[in-house]
Amino acid sequence: MNNRVKLLELIADNVTAILGYWDKNLINKYANRAYLEWFGYTKEQMVDIHLEEMLGEDYFEINKPRVDAVLNGEKQQFERCIKDRNGYDRWMLATYYPHIEEGEVLGFIAHVADITSVKLLQLELKHSKEIIEKQNIELKEFAGGVSKILTDLKK
Repeated sequence: MNNRVKLLELIADNVTAILGYWDKNLINKYANRAYLEWFGYTKEQMVDIHLEEMLGEDYFEINKPRVDAVLNGEKQQFERCIKDRNGYDRWMLATYYPHIEEGEVLGFIAHVADITSVKLLQLELKHSKEIIEKQNIELKEFAGGVSKILTDLKK
Protein backbone atom coordinates (compact mmCIF):
# COMPACT_ATOMS: atom_id res chain seq x y z
CA MET A 1 0.00 0.00 0.00
CA ASN A 2 1.48 3.35 -0.97
CA ASN A 3 1.83 6.28 1.44
CA ARG A 4 -1.09 8.21 -0.03
CA VAL A 5 -3.49 5.28 0.41
CA LYS A 6 -2.22 4.75 3.98
CA LEU A 7 -2.81 8.43 4.74
CA LEU A 8 -6.34 8.35 3.34
CA GLU A 9 -7.12 5.23 5.35
CA LEU A 10 -5.70 6.84 8.50
CA ILE A 11 -7.95 9.86 7.96
CA ALA A 12 -11.05 7.78 7.23
CA ASP A 13 -10.46 5.54 10.25
CA ASN A 14 -10.36 8.55 12.54
CA VAL A 15 -13.60 10.09 11.31
CA THR A 16 -16.49 9.38 13.68
CA ALA A 17 -18.94 8.90 10.81
CA ILE A 18 -19.44 5.55 9.14
CA LEU A 19 -17.75 5.54 5.73
CA GLY A 20 -17.97 2.73 3.23
CA TYR A 21 -17.90 1.92 -0.45
CA TRP A 22 -20.28 -0.50 -2.16
CA ASP A 23 -19.89 -1.51 -5.80
CA LYS A 24 -22.82 -1.70 -8.23
CA ASN A 25 -23.34 -5.35 -7.25
CA LEU A 26 -23.74 -4.22 -3.61
CA ILE A 27 -20.46 -5.81 -2.54
CA ASN A 28 -18.46 -3.93 0.08
CA LYS A 29 -15.03 -2.80 -1.04
CA TYR A 30 -14.16 -0.52 1.89
CA ALA A 31 -15.34 0.21 5.43
CA ASN A 32 -13.69 2.54 7.90
CA ARG A 33 -13.16 1.69 11.57
CA ALA A 34 -16.48 3.28 12.64
CA TYR A 35 -18.35 1.10 10.11
CA LEU A 36 -16.66 -2.04 11.40
CA GLU A 37 -17.32 -1.14 15.03
CA TRP A 38 -20.97 -0.25 14.38
CA PHE A 39 -21.76 -3.60 12.76
CA GLY A 40 -19.25 -5.66 14.73
CA TYR A 41 -17.24 -6.93 11.77
CA THR A 42 -13.52 -7.24 11.16
CA LYS A 43 -12.07 -5.83 7.95
CA GLU A 44 -11.70 -9.35 6.60
CA GLN A 45 -15.38 -10.10 7.32
CA MET A 46 -16.64 -6.84 5.87
CA VAL A 47 -14.78 -6.67 2.58
CA ASP A 48 -16.64 -8.59 -0.12
CA ILE A 49 -19.80 -8.97 1.98
CA HIS A 50 -23.11 -8.26 0.22
CA LEU A 51 -25.09 -5.29 1.55
CA GLU A 52 -28.15 -7.44 2.33
CA GLU A 53 -26.07 -9.87 4.37
CA MET A 54 -24.45 -7.01 6.30
CA LEU A 55 -27.67 -5.07 6.99
CA GLY A 56 -29.96 -8.02 7.41
CA GLU A 57 -33.09 -8.60 5.35
CA ASP A 58 -35.34 -6.09 7.16
CA TYR A 59 -32.99 -3.09 7.01
CA PHE A 60 -31.96 -4.01 3.48
CA GLU A 61 -35.60 -3.88 2.32
CA ILE A 62 -36.10 -0.52 4.05
CA ASN A 63 -32.97 0.89 2.38
CA LYS A 64 -33.52 -0.74 -1.03
CA PRO A 65 -35.32 2.25 -2.64
CA ARG A 66 -32.44 4.53 -1.57
CA VAL A 67 -29.85 2.05 -2.84
CA ASP A 68 -31.67 1.69 -6.16
CA ALA A 69 -31.81 5.48 -6.52
CA VAL A 70 -28.11 5.99 -5.81
CA LEU A 71 -27.26 3.23 -8.29
CA ASN A 72 -29.28 5.26 -10.80
CA GLY A 73 -26.95 8.19 -10.14
CA GLU A 74 -29.08 10.11 -7.62
CA LYS A 75 -27.49 11.28 -4.37
CA GLN A 76 -29.58 10.15 -1.41
CA GLN A 77 -29.87 11.74 2.03
CA PHE A 78 -32.22 10.58 4.74
CA GLU A 79 -32.69 10.15 8.47
CA ARG A 80 -33.52 6.82 9.99
CA CYS A 81 -33.85 5.38 13.46
CA ILE A 82 -32.19 1.98 13.66
CA LYS A 83 -31.11 -0.35 16.41
CA ASP A 84 -27.39 -0.66 17.02
CA ARG A 85 -25.79 -4.04 17.62
CA ASN A 86 -26.61 -3.67 21.36
CA GLY A 87 -30.32 -3.15 20.62
CA TYR A 88 -30.42 0.60 21.35
CA ASP A 89 -32.26 3.02 19.07
CA ARG A 90 -29.89 5.35 17.23
CA TRP A 91 -30.81 8.15 14.84
CA MET A 92 -28.66 8.24 11.73
CA LEU A 93 -28.26 10.77 8.94
CA ALA A 94 -27.21 8.78 5.89
CA THR A 95 -25.91 10.16 2.64
CA TYR A 96 -25.21 7.94 -0.36
CA TYR A 97 -23.02 9.47 -3.07
CA PRO A 98 -23.00 7.77 -6.47
CA HIS A 99 -19.59 6.91 -7.92
CA ILE A 100 -19.95 7.81 -11.58
CA GLU A 101 -17.25 7.49 -14.22
CA GLU A 102 -17.85 8.20 -17.90
CA GLY A 103 -21.60 8.20 -17.28
CA GLU A 104 -21.65 4.79 -15.61
CA VAL A 105 -22.48 4.26 -11.94
CA LEU A 106 -19.78 1.99 -10.52
CA GLY A 107 -21.03 1.98 -6.94
CA PHE A 108 -21.62 4.40 -4.10
CA ILE A 109 -20.02 5.90 -1.03
CA ALA A 110 -22.04 5.64 2.18
CA HIS A 111 -21.55 8.36 4.80
CA VAL A 112 -23.62 7.78 7.94
CA ALA A 113 -23.48 10.10 10.94
CA ASP A 114 -24.97 9.31 14.34
CA ILE A 115 -27.31 12.21 15.15
CA THR A 116 -28.98 10.60 18.16
CA SER A 117 -28.03 13.39 20.58
CA VAL A 118 -29.42 16.03 18.21
CA LYS A 119 -32.67 14.09 17.69
CA LEU A 120 -33.12 13.61 21.44
CA LEU A 121 -32.68 17.37 21.96
CA GLN A 122 -35.21 18.08 19.19
CA LEU A 123 -37.71 15.72 20.79
CA GLU A 124 -37.11 17.27 24.21
CA LEU A 125 -37.58 20.79 22.82
CA LYS A 126 -40.78 19.75 21.06
CA HIS A 127 -42.11 18.22 24.28
CA SER A 128 -41.16 21.36 26.27
CA LYS A 129 -42.86 23.57 23.69
CA GLU A 130 -46.06 21.51 23.96
CA ILE A 131 -45.98 21.81 27.77
CA ILE A 132 -45.45 25.58 27.60
CA GLU A 133 -48.31 25.98 25.09
CA LYS A 134 -50.63 23.97 27.35
CA GLN A 135 -49.60 26.04 30.38
CA ASN A 136 -50.19 29.27 28.45
CA ILE A 137 -53.73 28.15 27.58
CA GLU A 138 -54.41 27.26 31.21
CA LEU A 139 -52.96 30.60 32.37
CA LYS A 140 -55.17 32.52 29.93
CA GLU A 141 -58.22 30.59 31.11
CA PHE A 142 -57.27 31.28 34.75
CA ALA A 143 -56.70 34.98 34.03
CA GLY A 144 -60.05 35.16 32.25
CA GLY A 145 -61.76 33.56 35.27
CA VAL A 146 -60.05 35.96 37.70
CA SER A 147 -61.00 38.90 35.51
CA LYS A 148 -64.65 37.79 35.48
CA ILE A 149 -64.67 37.39 39.27
CA LEU A 150 -63.14 40.88 39.73
CA THR A 151 -65.68 42.36 37.33
CA ASP A 152 -68.54 40.68 39.20
CA LEU A 153 -67.20 41.92 42.55
CA LYS A 154 -67.19 45.52 41.29
CA LYS A 155 -70.91 45.33 40.52
